Amino acid sequence: MLVVRLLFIVSWAVLTAYAQATLLTDPTRPGIVKQTVEPNADSVETSGAPARQVLRLNAVQKFENSSVAVISGKAYRVGESIKQDIITVIRFDKVIFSSGKELHLFGNSVVNISK
Repeated sequence: MLVVRLLFIVSWAVLTAYAQATLLTDPTRPGIVKQTVEPNADSVETSGAPARQVLRLNAVQKFENSSVAVISGKAYRVGESIKQDIITVIRFDKVIFSSGKELHLFGNSVVNISK
């Protein structure tokens, strides 16, 4: 009987510790971001074509009179350029470039631009 009680107590302690570890995670902690780079996206191609840079929209912050878009980890405002493309519109969920290309905050949108 003592063995059964001891087994029950140990099992309960282990399950309680596991439940607390999985339930008490910091909700403000950033998640792990996996970014996949397309083949040859950041390298010079042997065909003589210019190298490409892969852009991803990470965040959008709206202020009273302006907006900031975080693209591939760097903050940009309307009118700023990324290589040959100029940011013309920043909306709450996307960025539109002068070339007509769009980056969307949700989903897997990727824009390739020449370096």
